[in-house]
Amino acid sequence: TTRVSVMVPANRSISIDGSPTRSLALSPDGMQLVYVGTNAAAPADPRGRRTQLMVRSLDTLAVRDLPGTAGARQPFFSPDGQWVGFFTQTGELRKIALAGGTPVTLVEKIDGSQSSFGVWTAEGAIAFGTPATGLRRVSAEGGAVTELTTLDVANREASHSFPVLTPSGRAVLFV
Repeated sequence: TTRVSVMVPANRSISIDGSPTRSLALSPDGMQLVYVGTNAAAPADPRGRRTQLMVRSLDTLAVRDLPGTAGARQPFFSPDGQWVGFFTQTGELRKIALAGGTPVTLVEKIDGSQSSFGVWTAEGAIAFGTPATGLRRVSAEGGAVTELTTLDVANREASHSFPVLTPSGRAVLFV
């Protein structure tokens, strides 16, 4: 059993808001933590929350903001740990280099993006689900979105979400 405690500054606390939510992500090498944090200087979202993505290397206590990520939700890492994918409250799937820079929009006009979840595959694709759809796929470089699964409404399926990769990385599990 391995346990870890994560300390963050009081003025950069972890924001756990909404249900369902994934407020933090651990890099594949286990050395970097990205989380949705509170920041009084960040622009307010439509509900008045001031959050953005923050990064903490687990070998130091320093936390740094990822600029351009105000209102970000549900972060997840690329397989190489160099990028972070996230959803916005305004209906976008974006990515940003862990080193910083300007976020890149991959998909726009996602209904329910604030409750969407994604996973980044080793093949360079992102699979994601929203509250009322099947799973979809987009290249990590952007482009056309394709359907991976469709809802079986006859069996009262409401969504396919919470995608995770199997240990082999060859399949995606979802709820």
